[in-house]
Amino acid sequence: MEVLIDDDTRDILYKLNEKGSAYIVGGYVRDTLLGIKSSDIDIVTNLDKIDIIEALRGYNPVLSNDKYQIITIKLKDKKYEIARLREDIGISDGRNPQYIKFIDDINKDSVRRDFTINAFYYNKELIDTQNGSYDLENRLIRSIGDASIRFSEDRLRILRAFRFMSHLGFELEENTMLVIKNMAKDTSLFSSFSKERLISEFNKILLGRYAYKAIEAMFNLNVLRHFIDIFNKNTFDNILFLEICKKYKKMQESYREIDIDMSYALIFSFSGKKNIHTERLYENDSIEQYEKFRTKFTLNVSKKSIVKNLIYYHNLVNKKPSLIMLKRMLLDLVNNQNVCKLFNLIMILFDLNIKDIQKLLYNIQILYMAQEPVFLSSLDLDNVDLFNLGIEGKKILGIKMDVFSKVLNGDLPNSKFELLSYITKKYLNNAQLKYEKSAGAIVYKKINGKYMFLIIRGSNGGSFGFAKGHMESDECEEQTAIRETKEETNIDIAIRNSKAFRRTLKYVIYPNIYKEVTLFMAEALSADIKIDEHELSKAQWLTYKQAKEALTFLGQRNILKEAMIYLY
Repeated sequence: MEVLIDDDTRDILYKLNEKGSAYIVGGYVRDTLLGIKSSDIDIVTNLDKIDIIEALRGYNPVLSNDKYQIITIKLKDKKYEIARLREDIGISDGRNPQYIKFIDDINKDSVRRDFTINAFYYNKELIDTQNGSYDLENRLIRSIGDASIRFSEDRLRILRAFRFMSHLGFELEENTMLVIKNMAKDTSLFSSFSKERLISEFNKILLGRYAYKAIEAMFNLNVLRHFIDIFNKNTFDNILFLEICKKYKKMQESYREIDIDMSYALIFSFSGKKNIHTERLYENDSIEQYEKFRTKFTLNVSKKSIVKNLIYYHNLVNKKPSLIMLKRMLLDLVNNQNVCKLFNLIMILFDLNIKDIQKLLYNIQILYMAQEPVFLSSLDLDNVDLFNLGIEGKKILGIKMDVFSKVLNGDLPNSKFELLSYITKKYLNNAQLKYEKSAGAIVYKKINGKYMFLIIRGSNGGSFGFAKGHMESDECEEQTAIRETKEETNIDIAIRNSKAFRRTLKYVIYPNIYKEVTLFMAEALSADIKIDEHELSKAQWLTYKQAKEALTFLGQRNILKEAMIYLY
């Protein structure tokens, strides 16, 4: 079997072999033999750390672990770890050896490694110290030597065995499997490892191409219960769990990529069922199981809410949801991406296709077509508005949820002024919003074949925006836009088709001033700028790209984009 390496890797090996002996070892060799691309390359050598650093000085080597004398190099898209050949002696805490001994013999070095398929060495030729070729060909994961000793040395090797099963599709060799099953009886199996490390390993298992095989094996050997309490092979319905694995397999076969939200949601959706025949009123029990898991591994809050809501609504197809319930669902799911996740989950769990869920999709489309707010982001309300009202950041989400519920139930119109008025009355001691009206223009001119836009900055050195100002009592909006542009910049403008292009910005100016600014498209009739220094500190012609980068607020950038599309 041939191992192909690139010129950089060959050069690193050559430099190390000039001073001693060095071999590529482990996963990179295994993956290369399997035709899998890998960017992590482990190298072992009989050189000490000083000689390694000296030999590889041109590659910016970094000493990343002094105890094991591990040197790290990052080069292009690859990461190299160069370590001393060593022997691990004794078992300390299920994570580390009692002490180590640096050696020159790769055969002794190979004995400390986890699995035969990870004990290949390469230096011009392949060296198979533990008969890994047989296991690679037969797709087996086999511990090196005495499996009970290997796993006792480092119990994370148990999870790595399932990770290789998940990513490679290999099976556990019989003795290796029996040792894992026996060790899984220990309730403190992984107690010496941090929650972060454990959940990282678990997530890697869930996202592998053959995760369904690994999950089923973890359940059958009673390892899964160390992560998810309910999935104890001795107490959980085995037929139901086999069905969960089948659904997981279907999900992996149906979609090129899945994320951890979908993985958790699928595993936990049926976890509250008593048996495979349970059809309704189990969702809250499923959520309870997920909450126990989330608390155990301290998953972040945002992850909690997304997965929790996917689990809660996964049985929607067996109910008759009202439009109000669908509105609530859309609010809980936050965005369209999560709505798509839910319907993909539903189709997988209940073996449905698009036609089977058409009525649900049709009702959601009704909500969209009615232009009702269906997500929190659909509210005519920005976080910056609440901030400018003086509301603390930690209170903003709760207030928006309250407002959305009012809109959802028809108690408030989705109008920024109405929403802000409700908020100031309820949360700011009946404060009254002062209303101000302004008008302005997105002024453009074609210079040397390019559209240029007039961008101004206030005299106080504040935000960049468009020319605008307060309306006089005897003016219409267009007259204000023309007058203000002239006063601020000395540019004469002609408004183009005010009915076709008229945009409004709505925002709060602290304290409690609500402002509406109407903006029109206007062509400059002159190009020479002369600013009113009492009003502005700067005014300039900018290209579309420059203007987009200069504008301070997202709302203005969006309007500029619409203006550019309109011009074309």
